[in-house]
Amino acid sequence: MKEMSDAKKYLERLEKLNKDTDKRTVYECIDRPIRKLVYHINRIGFKTRFSCCGFSYEGEEEPKTHNKVTYIQFYEPRRGTYKTFIKFAREANGVGWEVSHFTNDLWIVRYRHPQKYEYRTDDGIGDAIHDYECPAVAIAKLEEVISKYPSLKKTFKIVDGNRKIRETIKEWQVKPKKDKVFDVEDAR
Repeated sequence: MKEMSDAKKYLERLEKLNKDTDKRTVYECIDRPIRKLVYHINRIGFKTRFSCCGFSYEGEEEPKTHNKVTYIQFYEPRRGTYKTFIKFAREANGVGWEVSHFTNDLWIVRYRHPQKYEYRTDDGIGDAIHDYECPAVAIAKLEEVISKYPSLKKTFKIVDGNRKIRETIKEWQVKPKKDKVFDVEDAR
């Protein structure tokens, strides 16, 4: 009977993820604690695919499907962004992140947590109340670093990574949200 309960919970979570996909933009659905960082990574010319802040937070826009991994995947940097990419990788490393090749056309910047969730959880909940602190600080540090980088273009678009995957994998269950276009001057 437990399997049915888990399946029901899964389908409820999937339904919530796919609710109002025609009304919400991808930017609204990015974890709020990492949203500005994703904005800046796109602003400097890297096209993001997926991201997660790695922790639960009050008023989450969408249910988490994983915790304790803070990351942003982005597509292979385009021509003209190589110097920015090298600088980004070096400076990200300096504030606790690691940039590495993920697949043929993807890179990932992942937070290296220094004390892997050593806080106590006496209340039966898997997450301790302080688990979010290190990733939240790391997100703010990297955001501060790259917010000073010049924009590649005056406008840019954030596209939901689910869109490209659904084109090739018919059974992909998460529906893409609408793209979000930014004018750099208006967004500041």
